[in-house]
Amino acid sequence: MPTALPLDSDAPPSASTDAEGERALLRRLRAGDDASFAELVLTYGPRMLAAIRRYLPQDSDSQDALQEAFLSVFKALDQFQGESRLGT
Repeated sequence: MPTALPLDSDAPPSASTDAEGERALLRRLRAGDDASFAELVLTYGPRMLAAIRRYLPQDSDSQDALQEAFLSVFKALDQFQGESRLGT
């Protein structure tokens, strides 16, 4: 069973939050680089989880919704045109 990623940490966001870093991350994601998927989750997961918890305060529900959101992202990577930030 995979280990849950620590989304509640106070670690600073990675360099992929700047525009060039996001483009590099997107290239690695599309190439199927496993480490890039972990970076995406660790970089954007905490903010996404905070937003989800406003609507789904039950922890198990919010974690499930976050997982579903990331699955949707991964499935639609080829459709993302890069005209907006990954964080949006």
